[in-house]
Amino acid sequence: MKQELLTQLVKELFGSVDELHQEYKDNEISYVIDAKKEDNVLNITISLNENKDKEEFQKWIQELDDDIYEETIESLKDKIKNLNEVYESEDYQDVIDAFKNKVKEIAQSRIDYLKTLC
Repeated sequence: MKQELLTQLVKELFGSVDELHQEYKDNEISYVIDAKKEDNVLNITISLNENKDKEEFQKWIQELDDDIYEETIESLKDKIKNLNEVYESEDYQDVIDAFKNKVKEIAQSRIDYLKTLC
């Protein structure tokens, strides 16, 4: 079955594609397919892209103060139902943006409070 599908795909690509560049994204998986035909040779490259947004966000969270992290999570649970599900969906950027905005708000609030003590 797999052999038949592969053979069919190769025949179709040789018959109809001189050059191809296509990007695909499905939740956290993103890849690019490039194909180029030269005479009787068809070169196909499939590149898997890592989700840099999530990777950078998770590194940023590791550097975050534990108290601010916990307060942010508690605050967002009320605003975004199923926080983890949204983060694992295509709408993950909404969680990242909301999280960063809430962290800034909490940090500014703490700075303002500390200024009143001086």
